[in-house]
Amino acid sequence: MKATVTVNLQKLQQMLPNLQAAFRSVAGPPLLEAILDLMSKGISPVKGVGRLVEYSETYKRMIMGEDSLSIESEFLQSAGKGIRPVNLFVTGTMYKSGKTDETNNGVRVSFTDALADIHNTQGAGKSKVVRHFMPTVPGEAYSKVIMDKMLGITAEIIQKEVDSQNS
Repeated sequence: MKATVTVNLQKLQQMLPNLQAAFRSVAGPPLLEAILDLMSKGISPVKGVGRLVEYSETYKRMIMGEDSLSIESEFLQSAGKGIRPVNLFVTGTMYKSGKTDETNNGVRVSFTDALADIHNTQGAGKSKVVRHFMPTVPGEAYSKVIMDKMLGITAEIIQKEVDSQNS
């Protein structure tokens, strides 16, 4: 005798609007937190980028206080800046400018500080080094760490919705 099971996806289709709305309302902050966490460790949240590019030798000397004539060097030392990891963090202004917004299709993560665009696309310093931390070029995507975070958030939302449907 053959055993057959039919799975009816109609119930799941009926849940989809609720799932999308729940994702839009709760996913933003944990995603931004995961992005900032990777950046703080010197790792790009963009797939295939890996570690952020090292600071220039001149900037490293300023951080280490070897450029005693520089006001910026004094500031970097007082801020506790280190040469590793390359985390784009001095004052916290750029990190604090990170925000999330609900969109029709999901969640948008953005940074409003001008330094974000400089670091991510234009290049910082005299050498114009790009330290890519947002997938802004067509075809780019977030890294596996960020995608796994999104998957985890989605799984939690689905589980809550299924539980509420079955109670």
